[in-house]
Amino acid sequence: MDTAEIMPALAVLAVHFLIMAILVVRSFCVPIPKFSTYTIGSFSGGFAVKQLNWPEPDLSIQHVILTILYCCLSGYVGYQKPVCPPFVFLALVLARFFVDLIFEKAGLYFNKAKQAQAILLIYVAVGNEPFLTAYNGSFINLTYPALFNIQTALNEAGVGDFIKATVPLNADVYNSPLDNQVPSAGRFRSDIIQEITQIVNFLAQNKAPFTVNIYPFLSLRLSSDVPFDYAFFDGQNTVNDNGVIYTNVFNASFDTLVASLNVLNHGDMELIVGEVGWPTDGDKNANVQNAERFYSGLLQWLSNNIGTPMRKGYIEVYLFGFIDEDAKSVAPGNFERHWGIFKFDGQPKFPLPINHQESMSKLLKNSKGKIN
Repeated sequence: MDTAEIMPALAVLAVHFLIMAILVVRSFCVPIPKFSTYTIGSFSGGFAVKQLNWPEPDLSIQHVILTILYCCLSGYVGYQKPVCPPFVFLALVLARFFVDLIFEKAGLYFNKAKQAQAILLIYVAVGNEPFLTAYNGSFINLTYPALFNIQTALNEAGVGDFIKATVPLNADVYNSPLDNQVPSAGRFRSDIIQEITQIVNFLAQNKAPFTVNIYPFLSLRLSSDVPFDYAFFDGQNTVNDNGVIYTNVFNASFDTLVASLNVLNHGDMELIVGEVGWPTDGDKNANVQNAERFYSGLLQWLSNNIGTPMRKGYIEVYLFGFIDEDAKSVAPGNFERHWGIFKFDGQPKFPLPINHQESMSKLLKNSKGKIN
């Protein structure tokens, strides 16, 4: 805030202080209606707060605003006639101490919020897909304690309201029974239900989101029962769930998670999709054409903000990934090195129409125009 912006507020403060000083002195001799004190204090105080844009990182500015409250208290205490000057002084010292403490705590609270926003840090990922069946239970007993410790540390640091710890989980942590393969029958795997329940309850307690990674490509690759077009957003294949029609794997998987959380009485908790994407090489279905088809459908669906049958409206989704990784393990398959929207050299693989309408232009952070 420069001098030109702060001068009007300081001028109001100066006039306010002078008027309040006169009211205080005069109140020792002649009672002054409380209305006058409160009106002057509210008007000039409100104007000054607006001009100074409290809270500011600079606590000294907050202390200038605090002077307004200090003067208002002076007028009020002085009004309580008869009062001797020493008592007024002592009362004001105590008032100054407590009000200063409140302002300082509030200032630090908001300043931490601003710092968190300034660096765009809103989530801390505790591991990544620790309950994958491929890990043979190696992290089952370690994940919840790690989540607990990290979120507790964030809370103790005073940033727990702005930065949340979450565990990105693969979509294989939940499923539907073999005899009822519909989203509404979803439930978490029986071998991890105790750990998942702990994690879900803790996330809900701290108002943190449940994070899931959904990959229709992997669903198509791992199961011959998944129709090819069902992996995309423009396919004709459907699944009928008691009258609710699903037209793609993503929506069906997401709502299977919602149903699983309903079983744990947390069906309304915040959900984010930590990863979703389509590789462009390394598998018979991994090519540029399929990737462009998938992303175009996904972005169009997101821009409409229609949500899923069980979770209407906006859904927070993060794309995976930005660029190919030539050193990534290929144990799951050669496609693991080709998830990027961009090639190794930073060149885009295919166009993404992210600017043809206002809602879609906001989907990709820090992106401008069309990726060609």
